[in-house]
Amino acid sequence: YQRRVRGKFVAKNLQSSNFPKRMSIKKIGIIGTGWGVSVQAPLFRTLGFSIEGLCGRSIQKTQELANKYNIPFATSNWRDIVEHEHIQLVLIVTPPALHKQIALVTLFLFN
Repeated sequence: YQRRVRGKFVAKNLQSSNFPKRMSIKKIGIIGTGWGVSVQAPLFRTLGFSIEGLCGRSIQKTQELANKYNIPFATSNWRDIVEHEHIQLVLIVTPPALHKQIALVTLFLFN
């Protein structure tokens, strides 16, 4: 879980060994360029995951953030993340009104 320490979020009690050994999901796509990329991307990387794609409303801002955080794929269309051949897990870190549509399409395509 995360908790705030001196204005920053830090991971606590999260180790790669806490995940099941059979878990083979290692490649993540993030939809959202705020908290998703600045907080969740570093956290998931410390757990051994690879961030393969980033999606945001502005392609220019998204590309800049992808370059800053060493994310190989940037797009402004969330469907590109969901349909990306290497992405195994999608983090939806958008305004809540967008969650339902993205989650339903993601669940449909991943099943």
